[in-house]
Amino acid sequence: DNVTLLLRSHGAVLSLDASEGAKQLCDAAKRNDCELLKRLAGCGINVNQADYDSRTALHVAASEGNLE
Repeated sequence: DNVTLLLRSHGAVLSLDASEGAKQLCDAAKRNDCELLKRLAGCGINVNQADYDSRTALHVAASEGNLE
């Protein structure tokens, strides 16, 4: 996390295309990995991006019963 903050403070960006970003978010939501979700959002990934079947991380979390 410290390295991520340092890199971002110097202008670095996470270069994932929209579909890969959505996949990473949905996978983290399915595993209830809130820390990874926070890190991805903190890196500028749009948390409203949808995956291949139009689900967002929120949809996946809700369907898995992950309320956090």
